[in-house]
Amino acid sequence: MIATLDARIARAHQRLKEARAKGHPSVIAERERQLDTLLEQRHNLVVE
Repeated sequence: MIATLDARIARAHQRLKEARAKGHPSVIAERERQLDTLLEQRHNLVVE
């Protein structure tokens, strides 16, 4: 489960880097939100 989540986090981080490179503020904000959500899910899994 954690490995799958780590893979999703890695992909989300890559998409965020790509969005930042293109400089689209709304896309960057959405990618940041998605990454934050995944990181929070991982944290909750580890804490449980």
